[in-house]
Amino acid sequence: MKQGRVTSRELVVQYLTRIALYNRRLNAVITVNPHALQDARRGITERAQGKVRGPLHGIPIALKDNIHTVDLPTTGGALAFEGFVPPFEATLTKNLRDAGAVIIAKTTMTELAQLGGGGPTPMPGGTTGWLDSA
Repeated sequence: MKQGRVTSRELVVQYLTRIALYNRRLNAVITVNPHALQDARRGITERAQGKVRGPLHGIPIALKDNIHTVDLPTTGGALAFEGFVPPFEATLTKNLRDAGAVIIAKTTMTELAQLGGGGPTPMPGGTTGWLDSA
């Protein structure tokens, strides 16, 4: 990016394309950020104006679905939280955005991070209501 050989938008398009092509088979992503391209463009504009926030400026990042974002649902992989959009951002999310990262998606995870998954019949890893309902 510093040398102008690739832009944040190009990277985001490449990742969004891969998600679109393979997610039905891999089930790796629960939610795609509909504003990812807009966020990438903002990063390009800032870079052109000489404002580079840090080494993550314009880099696409996917967050696990238990990390709060104010503009994307955070379900923890549980259907019970479908559509829940937190009223605040996780510190991690804020720090990534402040560093210029582009949040492109929320990734699949074992329901509620396997909270209470022990005992005589533990929940197997990778279990999520999102996959069962697809």
